[in-house]
Amino acid sequence: MSNQPAPQSTSVLKNPQIILALISGVVTIVAALIGVLPHLLPASATPTPTMTPIVVTATALPTSIPVATNAPLADTQIPEPAQPTLISLAVTTPITAVPNTSSIPSGAPNVKLLFDKASFNLLNQSDYTISLAGVTFRSTSGTWDARKWGPSIYINLPAANCLRLRDSSSNLHTPPAVCANHIYGLIEVGPTAMFWANTDHFDVVHNDQTIATCETSSGECDVYIGLE
Repeated sequence: MSNQPAPQSTSVLKNPQIILALISGVVTIVAALIGVLPHLLPASATPTPTMTPIVVTATALPTSIPVATNAPLADTQIPEPAQPTLISLAVTTPITAVPNTSSIPSGAPNVKLLFDKASFNLLNQSDYTISLAGVTFRSTSGTWDARKWGPSIYINLPAANCLRLRDSSSNLHTPPAVCANHIYGLIEVGPTAMFWANTDHFDVVHNDQTIATCETSSGECDVYIGLE
């Protein structure tokens, strides 16, 4: 038998080629896991980018609303003009609730006309706002269309308020007590507009239909003007 010693085995971890192969394999496995991992996780585990909403705020410009005065309009003596002269008009549309028309008795007088030689007054004696759209007063002495009181006036006469016409050639003339502090519009007029003067009667016409004939000798007349 030989007396030579057996050859010592070489350690695997001491072989550079084997170590390099192991490192390369580990790197490959890690890279593969990184690429596959997002597909294996549930959707809720993947962070979702958030978006911040953009809010645009618009600021409206304030609207100036004129306020009507409740002060009585004083009569003054002014020479008679060739055309009607506007003395004072309330320019604000009052905030008045318009009732259900079914609750208003049809034909119940909602307007009282008060007149004398120098003035004509129209009182809204109802408890709601009325419109004089389509209303004309006429006689052999003259004609007056309610629209001449002004566009913001004749279609929106508040309850307990008056519209007034006055002879421009008259001196100071006191309105009826019921209108004294509630004159919504006042206009001085010449003879051609004074339909109530120098005549026995005048007609109240609404939408081309005569709805009342008033005797001038009575000084007053109750009329129902239907709602538009």
